[in-house]
Amino acid sequence: MLPDLTPGLTQDSTGHPLTINRIAPFQMRSINQGRLPGQARPRRDAPMHICPTTLSGVFHIEPTPYRDDRGLFSRLYCPDEFATAGIRLPQPFQINLSRNPFIRTLRGMHVQMEPHGEAKLVRAVRGRAYDVVIDLRRDSQHYLRWISVLLDAEAMNAVFIPPGCAHGFLTLQSDTDILYQISPPYEPGHLRGLRWDDPAIAIDWPATPALLDARDARWPDWAPEDATMDTPRI
Repeated sequence: MLPDLTPGLTQDSTGHPLTINRIAPFQMRSINQGRLPGQARPRRDAPMHICPTTLSGVFHIEPTPYRDDRGLFSRLYCPDEFATAGIRLPQPFQINLSRNPFIRTLRGMHVQMEPHGEAKLVRAVRGRAYDVVIDLRRDSQHYLRWISVLLDAEAMNAVFIPPGCAHGFLTLQSDTDILYQISPPYEPGHLRGLRWDDPAIAIDWPATPALLDARDARWPDWAPEDATMDTPRI
């Protein structure tokens, strides 16, 4: 039985509290947890709520659909609104789909290394997934910290992940599909990874994976000397 995820706080490996932006099914509302101190609450008539998270450059995007007897209409992406919020997703971008028939499928944690780092806009278009982002930018004050976002196809929410951050997810329902908008397009040979249960990162997953790729299961532990290397020892 998977736990019922609700908005709340977690901690990273250093013990600092970090916000988890978790959107319950059918819950279309602004979230205080995603806003920085002193930031105004988004307007209710805004087509999208774009909220910074506690990791610099990582944003939670929550649409505010127009509903009537026919159903709903919702804006999911707008380059002008993203640019105003400080999100840079250069076009053209590549669109990929991850189809996951089984509950508790884990993919990650993956990062595309420079000079081919990727910006990603990730959302569930079917089902639900516990989505995790790790900050691997060595010049970041949040280096090696992580946050999680509950992606829900019914909520239509998304997370924007800048280059230099590792990403992965655990499906919370069978038949969960994850859609990626990626820029620049994927360049083979530059993918690296961290293991999902690395004790140095200490991600608080809601359940143990039932299905995991052999490559993802073999990523070695993060070692203290990695902090002085140009790229992670992975």
